Amino acid sequence: MRLAIPARRRLTTLERLLGRRRVRRLRRRLGIAALGTGALLLRPRSRWVPVTVATISLLAGAALVAAVR
Repeated sequence: MRLAIPARRRLTTLERLLGRRRVRRLRRRLGIAALGTGALLLRPRSRWVPVTVATISLLAGAALVAAVR
């Protein structure tokens, strides 16, 4: 019976220079930084927009609760 042995992936240039562990750690940190940057870019530019959205949501929820009763 023959078992398929997966071929080993060739090391990238960065992995050859820094080592697999350091490159993996660097990629993870860069990923977290990219997520943080994305969240930062998604923030509204003015403060009144989220306050307005929250107020409208609360009023709609209160009207819905009042309509059900």
